[in-house]
Amino acid sequence: MGFLRTYLALLVVLAHLPSFDSQLTTPFMGGAIPAVKFFFLLSGFYMSLVLEKKYFRNYVEFYKSRFLRLYPLYWTTCLFCLIPMIMPAEANKADYLVAFSKIDPVALKGWVIFSNITFFGSDLMSFVFYNCNEGSQLVLFPKNKPLSCNDLHRFMIIQPAWSLGIEMMFYLVIPFLARKWWQGVFVLLAISVTSRMFLFGIGYHNYDWSRHFIFSEAAYFAFGMVAYQLHKIIPDHFLTKEAKWLAAIVIFSWTTMYAYIYIENVNEGDRQIWQASYHWFFMVVMVVLTPFLFELSRHSKADFFAGELSYPIYITHIPVIAFLLPLFRSTMQDWSLVGKFAFCQAVIFAIALLGIALVSYPVEWLRGRRSMQARYSTALLP
Repeated sequence: MGFLRTYLALLVVLAHLPSFDSQLTTPFMGGAIPAVKFFFLLSGFYMSLVLEKKYFRNYVEFYKSRFLRLYPLYWTTCLFCLIPMIMPAEANKADYLVAFSKIDPVALKGWVIFSNITFFGSDLMSFVFYNCNEGSQLVLFPKNKPLSCNDLHRFMIIQPAWSLGIEMMFYLVIPFLARKWWQGVFVLLAISVTSRMFLFGIGYHNYDWSRHFIFSEAAYFAFGMVAYQLHKIIPDHFLTKEAKWLAAIVIFSWTTMYAYIYIENVNEGDRQIWQASYHWFFMVVMVVLTPFLFELSRHSKADFFAGELSYPIYITHIPVIAFLLPLFRSTMQDWSLVGKFAFCQAVIFAIALLGIALVSYPVEWLRGRRSMQARYSTALLP
């Protein structure tokens, strides 16, 4: 499912490219929201798989593998981002350090530093507002964003890392939930459904509450765990070549279509009943089809190496858009729209490959896997 993961990462890229050049706006820029949620589902599937097949009761190795997979590339990217972020910006804008120094109270600064280093708590930053001009210096978890306030999320060096904050919380609990799979699924679904119903009932159903709040997102990981259990019980005679390719076609085409239509209601989120129904129907179908796509791709080297690009693309594309692409703005000024789009995508891919070559590959080498081919061989689980 490597091609799928990288495709989902590219949908996130499409959502952010217009911040560099408004001409790069596409009908699919709303795809970042369903893409991230689909990522959570795939995470539930993969973590269930590796815990049973590779890290059974060896939780130290599981956490070590997750740490080495995520943090080295993330920290390296953050270090490169800090250089332009701490330099004085345009005259009419405060630079990063000056803005950071104005955060009040001081405890929030500690939160910012901790979340930037560890991911933890980054998902909740969108619900914390400070330096408000409405008689209060701090507003926590409001229904809607207060006027004349700044939220902590703007101080995430790599802002899409909020989703990794949710991922890390899932990684902390999945080894214990996985001891009894169906009870674990029930716990996650109960938490998510209860949270969503409670928040909806008290009026907390705006954009951020429908996609950033950790308890509301638990259902997607549970769906991934269900997809893995389904994979284990599907009879072999159902897993025909035709069925697997049909599943792949449906997954990619429907995900693309969903990205196209979601933009019209992105500010509404799951509040609209029809939108929520459509969204959850989509996710249930993905649960059923994911095992077929996994069987289609599990022994493909090309698919594995394509999947290696997904995380580097996701974690580096915002710095590329914010700091690297502007260096070519004057050069690209007279280019066609197709040329601009192709160049931006090429740069994003190039930086992702550079991240693999300079960070991910050496980390694997230090772990004793002398090549990415060796890592691929460990990924072919029975």
